[in-house]
Amino acid sequence: MKRISTVFMSAFLFTACSGNDRQAQDLSAIPELEITATHAFDLEQSIKGISFVPNNVAPWLGRIVLENADLSLSSTDIEGRSPQLISERAYRQTYGLARENASGIFLAINDDTNKLEAFIEADDKGNFAPLSYSGDDVSAAAFCSTAGATQSFASVIIPQGGIKTLSLNIPEQTGSMSAPVEQKTVQNVKIGDNPAKHCSANENKIFSYTDTGKRAFLHTNEFDDEDGFNLAETEAPTNVSGMAQLTLNETNYLLMLNNEDIYLFNSATNALESKLVVQSGLSIGGLEKVKFIASTSHNYGGGAFSEGVLALGQADEDRIVFISKSYLANLLKDAKS
Repeated sequence: MKRISTVFMSAFLFTACSGNDRQAQDLSAIPELEITATHAFDLEQSIKGISFVPNNVAPWLGRIVLENADLSLSSTDIEGRSPQLISERAYRQTYGLARENASGIFLAINDDTNKLEAFIEADDKGNFAPLSYSGDDVSAAAFCSTAGATQSFASVIIPQGGIKTLSLNIPEQTGSMSAPVEQKTVQNVKIGDNPAKHCSANENKIFSYTDTGKRAFLHTNEFDDEDGFNLAETEAPTNVSGMAQLTLNETNYLLMLNNEDIYLFNSATNALESKLVVQSGLSIGGLEKVKFIASTSHNYGGGAFSEGVLALGQADEDRIVFISKSYLANLLKDAKS
């Protein structure tokens, strides 16, 4: 039987004191890094986000879950071929899982109930079927992004503003997800009455973004076996509307979407490093305004996408632009040399 065990980790939050005069970085002073679109496809429907459900056996069969503007769900492949309707019910967001030699699975937040639901890949054509989920009564406002689809965990922002981490245990031969077994409390990530708006997580670190309207902060919680956690706080740009995470040249980065522009935040230096400007390739148009970002470190068909891909939703068209992760890593290395 599939089981999702819920693990909560508790922490306290350092907030800026009233006398703190640190200022966020001036966005106009961030150097631009010009990148070229690797791939793109157009869609017939408007979408507000995506998630990745990779296939380690046949990477070209990896699915992209489309979060449609009407809150229904569809799936397609890296070429954008034959989108398949998954559900007409309303879902706020999705989170893909990476499974070794097994059918793809993703989680979804029901927009009406705030509850988690699960879907399993039914065939090689992109169809998914509901998967029985009988876990603890977990309410979620949003998923935390990751550097790539994971098999062992998922983190969510709960409606009260804290972050809850789900430890995933999904046996190979079963069609249901059973109850989480244990539960502990995760940190309450707030500044005053302002809950976390966005978050990103990996195996031992959670980044959370809060915005008071006048000031914004990025909080870093790093978990280890000895101390449990270490906290850092960095003043960040206001009006961030999305975050994604990726590892480039062995350095962990956050992509922050701010007023339809993309900024690269180096988590090692706690600073914005570059503003990404997506130019047109020989046959692929770039984009100026971005409405969503997503990333994966999993192979999506070999070649340019063998080490993963960054996906950017174009704000003024129903179009997704893809950037090769290996290409971006090489470009960043050259820019620093």
